[in-house]
Amino acid sequence: EDIFHLAPVSIWEYDIKDELALVRRLQVQGVSDLAAYLDAHPDVLTEAFGYHRVKQVNAHALALYGAKSLEELSDGFHAAANTAEFRAVYRDYLVALAAGKPRFVASGTAYRLDGSAFQCLTEMSLPQGNSTRVLMAELDVTEQETIGRRFHSIIQTTANAVFDHDLRDDTFWWSEGLMTSFGHDPAALAGSTDQWAALVHPDDLPKVQEILAQARKTPDMIVRTSYRFRRGDGSYAHIEERARVLTDAAGRPQRMIGTLVDVTDRAMAEQRFRIVAENTSDVVFESDRS
Repeated sequence: EDIFHLAPVSIWEYDIKDELALVRRLQVQGVSDLAAYLDAHPDVLTEAFGYHRVKQVNAHALALYGAKSLEELSDGFHAAANTAEFRAVYRDYLVALAAGKPRFVASGTAYRLDGSAFQCLTEMSLPQGNSTRVLMAELDVTEQETIGRRFHSIIQTTANAVFDHDLRDDTFWWSEGLMTSFGHDPAALAGSTDQWAALVHPDDLPKVQEILAQARKTPDMIVRTSYRFRRGDGSYAHIEERARVLTDAAGRPQRMIGTLVDVTDRAMAEQRFRIVAENTSDVVFESDRS
């Protein structure tokens, strides 16, 4: 009870006895594809939702929706239940209930009592055995969704390879820039560090592995290094890696997010300059006339 009221998220408690009875009745009648049946019989979906009984909510639930009481919240909740998105999520919830799954997770748009929308992540603990009690937790993830959309827009407008390295399970996510710049399928390099390390030039690998080892134990570490990286055609690109280590609430390194930038042209120009400088007795200088 204390956890219910003190938890810093919206929590609802339902009694789904009548919903569960309806689902069981449909199963006895021989309905095997409940999702298809509910799509073909929207009146049954409406009937099921009419049995949806809210027993109690915590203060965070009232605040999230701008309600003053459980009754006001329940009335507003039922009034907003006619949207196509909500009905689709409710249908999927009934399907999970019929299948005996222990939990149901969904995300989508929810509406406060004043009509304003927010992005909501919902997780429900479904009843097992003879229980008819459901607990539902909700979290406003509007800001995270906005950040995600901005991040997606950024990576779509750059040819650089953007990566997200999960330091906990050693998996990678790569943007399409990995194919554009280096000729590698992002999905093919989504596995462990070994797949990525195999593409680093052998002479540069020890340095890069040492940096990664430091990142695994250094909170908020900023990485800026350069090395040679094998392209899909077998040639090597000179790249500059820029990344930052992200931590959890306890300060433990969790992820490293960054980019690989192809600086081959610059590296080759610098190499040619050094060769000329080392093999001439004349003064060599560089002038920027821009």
